[in-house]
Amino acid sequence: MELFVLLLRVTLAGIFAVASVGKLIDRKGSENAARDFGVPDGAVGVFAVALPLAEMAVAILLLFTETSWYAGVAGLIMLLSFTVGMIYQIVKGNAPDCHCFGQIHSEPVGKMSVVRNAVFAAIAGVVVYQGVSGQGLSLVTTPWEAAILVLLFLIACGMVGMVSLGLVSKSETDNLRRRIEVLELASGFESPETVREEVGDPNNGIPIGAPFPDFELEAANGKNLKFDHLLMEGKPMLFFFVSSDCGPCRILYPEMELWAEEFAETMSIWLITRGSLQDNLKKFDGKLQSNLLLQKDKELAMLARSPWTPTALFINADGRVGSHPAVGDVAIRELVQQIRRGDLKKEFSYFRSGTTRLRLPNIGKPIPEFSLPDANGNILKSSELKGKETVALFLTETCGHCVTVTEELKAWEKNGADENVRFVIFSDGELDHFRNLDLASTIVDDPKFAISEKIGMQSAPSAILINAEGVISSEAAVGSPNIWALIGIHREV
Repeated sequence: MELFVLLLRVTLAGIFAVASVGKLIDRKGSENAARDFGVPDGAVGVFAVALPLAEMAVAILLLFTETSWYAGVAGLIMLLSFTVGMIYQIVKGNAPDCHCFGQIHSEPVGKMSVVRNAVFAAIAGVVVYQGVSGQGLSLVTTPWEAAILVLLFLIACGMVGMVSLGLVSKSETDNLRRRIEVLELASGFESPETVREEVGDPNNGIPIGAPFPDFELEAANGKNLKFDHLLMEGKPMLFFFVSSDCGPCRILYPEMELWAEEFAETMSIWLITRGSLQDNLKKFDGKLQSNLLLQKDKELAMLARSPWTPTALFINADGRVGSHPAVGDVAIRELVQQIRRGDLKKEFSYFRSGTTRLRLPNIGKPIPEFSLPDANGNILKSSELKGKETVALFLTETCGHCVTVTEELKAWEKNGADENVRFVIFSDGELDHFRNLDLASTIVDDPKFAISEKIGMQSAPSAILINAEGVISSEAAVGSPNIWALIGIHREV
């Protein structure tokens, strides 16, 4: 029995040591995981360091019979706390990355995570159950031997960390290679099998929260399929923009099939392609053939700001854009990972690109309360923006692009403005200027754009969509094409 308890202690020490090392070499990932589990932002940094240090302390103390019972108690408390946190996230319908073993191994929280932690907790429970005097065989007999044991243990932990970093380096090299392949698509140095797409910044997509362009495309069965037909399924969608002569698309296709199976209950996957039907059926010859939609050229891809192949775009169940375009296999896999962790049943689900320069949007938050004077001498209150969709438009007198948007707004008001949408212009001390433009839209004075920034203003011209309940429903749309996309008026960029 004493040998058995010793083996349990060493096993538990190894588990905590590996968890500690994995977290320490991936502090950023540890901070993200802590934040996902509800640790306040102000404490995330400290927690991401304190937790792995505590795990290492437990691991070392488990090696000695004099301290192993106390370490077992601490380890059991930690494991039970982790398990309760996982169950809480699962009950809420979330699947954050557990990051239990940091860079060494990480996965979204699920039933297997709970089972694994329960097994670890059972091991700790046996150690605790043995009591202070029943901790089995001792590994050392003198302080000198204890010091050597700790040193060897730390060296072993360091070796584990070095191997892990080597694997991470290889993974990052592979990712870099894949990104170079994507850049080749844009630069023209592609293989004969790869289609060249002449586009701008791949992050310059339709703003999150804007309606996706309406379409009617030929399906693989020869019949036309409308966007409305897809919306009738009542599920989010993941659109893949591909092409019959795109090499990377074919390489990624087996993963698309796996993702279609994985998300079958919660999300549908569609391939929007170009080229002949025969070429596409030959290229994509698996389970997703029935989900092929054919463009005549790349008309929908251009409207969706996704002309590169392969590109993935998440669309919410209400038909609104829910992600930035993910261009290339690396970015696509990152988007899929975000989707795994997210809650697709949430009303305002969205997934941002890791390279976006815009601040975190206020999507899903109510507009801040305000009372601002308008150009007619009245007071506009935030409560008055409820009832129909509102575009909060941020303009300045001296901005050249603002002049373009203003002229477009005048034309929209004159030539059949949508009665279900209104514009409210926020300006800083320039009411006379906008009043003289003879606009029908409401114009308010927002000194130093104090309220505008709370709503989500990024620059001028930019805009935010507010739904009929007074809730912010889009990220900042910067520039004329993006502003008009908020109300479903799409044009190629």
